[in-house]
Amino acid sequence: MNIFKLIKPFGAGLLGIVLLSSSLLYSQEIDPFYTKRLREGERQFQARNYKEAIKTLEIASFGLHQQRNLEGEAYVYLSLCHYYLKDNEKTGEYLRKAASILGPAGIENLNIDRSAKNDLYNLLSRFNLTQVQKPRTINTPPPKTRPQTQTTVQPVRPVKTTPKDRTSELQNRIKAEPQNIPLYCELYDLHRKNNYLNSAKEVLESLVKENPYEFEGFHFLGLIDYQQHKYKDATKNFERVLTLSGKVPVQENLLLDTKAYLILCFNNLRDTKKIQELANNSIDDFSGRKLSLLSLNPRDMDEFLKIIAPFKARITEKDKMKIQNLESEVKYEPRNIFNYFELFELHKKYKTENEARKVIQDLVLDNLDEVRGLYLLGKFEFIQKNYEYSLRYFNQLLRPSDKSKVNNELLIKSLIYVSVSLYHLDRIKYLPPFIKAVEDSLTQENLYKILIEEALKDEWEKLRKVK
Repeated sequence: MNIFKLIKPFGAGLLGIVLLSSSLLYSQEIDPFYTKRLREGERQFQARNYKEAIKTLEIASFGLHQQRNLEGEAYVYLSLCHYYLKDNEKTGEYLRKAASILGPAGIENLNIDRSAKNDLYNLLSRFNLTQVQKPRTINTPPPKTRPQTQTTVQPVRPVKTTPKDRTSELQNRIKAEPQNIPLYCELYDLHRKNNYLNSAKEVLESLVKENPYEFEGFHFLGLIDYQQHKYKDATKNFERVLTLSGKVPVQENLLLDTKAYLILCFNNLRDTKKIQELANNSIDDFSGRKLSLLSLNPRDMDEFLKIIAPFKARITEKDKMKIQNLESEVKYEPRNIFNYFELFELHKKYKTENEARKVIQDLVLDNLDEVRGLYLLGKFEFIQKNYEYSLRYFNQLLRPSDKSKVNNELLIKSLIYVSVSLYHLDRIKYLPPFIKAVEDSLTQENLYKILIEEALKDEWEKLRKVK
């Protein structure tokens, strides 16, 4: 395997990307993409969707280095997400970054909900960050040779208030700040903890009245109505979430829960027509990985699975027939690559990985110039940790005779996978030209997006530290 020579063909093929990217590399203007990601990550955090929030906030923090306060805010949320996921190392890492940018006072002034802020106080104390100062700017004079006596900064402690006092405080703040969504969330949580369902419902009704695009408010209103057996009212609120999902981004797990509870509502209302309509249109959402995202309680989950079982069986039978037809078609029309890819997606859908791999292998054998097949095979072997086989497929894809048929995105991703495969095989001496080819061809932001998309960020950071 002539791995070391793979880098030679790339210069001309990557030149276009390099020229296109270089003009953006040192841009001082903040891309609104990253500020939007920060706010999206904040919403995911408030919804306790910590794993998704981490992915979003990592992208945000990477692109906000020109706006330090927002970068520090992203680090605070990242620290809290990892804290709630019980990752102590990452919690400390991101909190130190936040404290070095904002200082303890800056962190204290962030507009986050009370319970999270209390956790922040404790974390600052735990990691001995209560005396960390913000870095001086260029215009800040250096400290004197003999500094004046300074008082020791004591750890900031949260103010103790009773639930009743906090409820009154939140109600007053909501009147003054009707667009401040975290205030509603905290007040709702207080009422829920005390099992004051009607009071919690009133908070949510105020929330959606003042913030008509706040889909989580409608979702939780639907849950309370469902719990109180008010299925018609619950249906209206859940359907409102589906309507909003066409206008604003809605978290995948919340949208799945909404559809599941709608089916449960229709079942309690004996509306079989609407059950059939929603189940048939959403059956792909209730298969494989997506099914595991549902957060219904065990009783509701059992009932829901019984309702959709007949629909899943019918769809499965339909797909089986489709698989059989496609298998026949690829035999008679081996040059029709679209049949292969459609068959591949069906096998992926039902987690039949060996069959999916075989489809792509047949595609490559029947269509030797089909580089996408080589790329998918390389990824298959990489995911299975068969790094040697992964390299072989990417090696074929990157041959000089094939380079004109490989688009730039596929080329860059292949180079990244080759680099990480070499790292796992401990072939460190071959890494530098591949790393250089990748990093010379993309801005850091674009590279970071690809690494997160392919779930290779941590591995890339490790291989960059290897000397």
